[in-house]
Amino acid sequence: MRISENVLLRPYNTFGIAAQARFFASFSNAGELEELLKTPPQQGLEHMILGGGSNVLFTKNFDGIILKNEIKGISVAGEDDDYICESRCG
Repeated sequence: MRISENVLLRPYNTFGIAAQARFFASFSNAGELEELLKTPPQQGLEHMILGGGSNVLFTKNFDGIILKNEIKGISVAGEDDDYICESRCG
């Protein structure tokens, strides 16, 4: 897991806006995301989780950390009358 600084966000949004993120990292599972959020100096910084970038319009630089979600697929481990869960419901 690598944390980069001053990353151009143009490739990560469909509008192609040339804003920058102070910090940028990708994660491919929940454990990596948890680790990223606990890593100084990112701990306590404003953060944004970015998927495909199609619903995001950057209007200025982001002075926090962009966390790029690289998790593939969806899995359902449990379901009851009210919820669908990624782990056992209830």
